[in-house]
Amino acid sequence: MEGYGGQITSVSLQRGACFGRCPVYDVTLRADGTATWNGESFVDRLGRQEAQIDLNDYGRLVRFLERAGFFGWEPEYVAGNITDLPNYYLTAVTNSEARTVHQYGVDEPADFWVIATLVDCLAEAAEWTAVAPQGTCRNWSAVRRQDPFGSSVLTVRGTCTFNTAGYAIELRRREPQGINPKDLLLDRIVHPPTGPVAEVVTDVEVSYSEEIGFEYETVTILPDGPQIPIEDLQ
Repeated sequence: MEGYGGQITSVSLQRGACFGRCPVYDVTLRADGTATWNGESFVDRLGRQEAQIDLNDYGRLVRFLERAGFFGWEPEYVAGNITDLPNYYLTAVTNSEARTVHQYGVDEPADFWVIATLVDCLAEAAEWTAVAPQGTCRNWSAVRRQDPFGSSVLTVRGTCTFNTAGYAIELRRREPQGINPKDLLLDRIVHPPTGPVAEVVTDVEVSYSEEIGFEYETVTILPDGPQIPIEDLQ
């Protein structure tokens, strides 16, 4: 399973919203046989789910992706005069790089549709199990401050509560981002305890900072929200 940048460790498909009832979800298939699904709307599987996939099927998918020359494709194939169709993103990750290709309103490259269909077929064949949310979070804030040198820094903070001690939380920018260019997507990554812990309810503070421009108006914490309006402070 060798690709342009080495072994292809995962393949992801993200389908965005349209003006109708287009399915909105993202699915990731991995070389270790694990898979994750996040269904947002107009799909049978809503929320975050996990599954095991057939490694032989994953290998066939990867070999086709390589034969199609995926790592040589352009980053975008977009029709500029269409506004009501869903965005599609294919991402392949190797041990040295991540490559995302965005398609919107066109049928090129021709193998884009084939790869997306193969990913959907592998996902459909898997037996998915819903992932229970870990912890409950509250008091989210998103503040953008402009420093004296002209750049602006966004800081996102929140508090998450767990039934035991030992948990850690990080926020990580989602790649690729979603279809709304004004909404910054951050994945909430939960790191569970690694050893014996006290059975006591524990609050964990969450913080994330990034230098950004003023194109963003909101921040969404994935997989289960919320969407936070950005407050601008001088």
